[in-house]
Amino acid sequence: MTFPTPFLVDHYPYLGGPGNVDELGNEIQSWSVTPTKVSVQGWQTIAREKLGPNAQGVIADTAMSVPPGWLPGVHDRIGLPDGIYEVVEFGVQDSGFHGWRPGNIVRLKKTTGV
Repeated sequence: MTFPTPFLVDHYPYLGGPGNVDELGNEIQSWSVTPTKVSVQGWQTIAREKLGPNAQGVIADTAMSVPPGWLPGVHDRIGLPDGIYEVVEFGVQDSGFHGWRPGNIVRLKKTTGV
């Protein structure tokens, strides 16, 4: 038993890593161009921070609930209706008592402006 997954989001897997470097040996950050659609339980903004007086922008932290058995990788990107977020961490909560499988919480971050 688990929660329903009524929402679709875009998942852009992170393609960078130790094998993807430039001529100076620096890691090249890149993501899949074509997203895959993933069903999730929902999401909610948990914090918004307006940048200081000399910077124009906002940092938004969002928690997304995903079904059991699926976790994006750190640095993957998730497309929500208000923009593209980057996965910064996740908490594995994939098991409960008596067969209950609530899913997992994924923390997302988006910076705008700057």
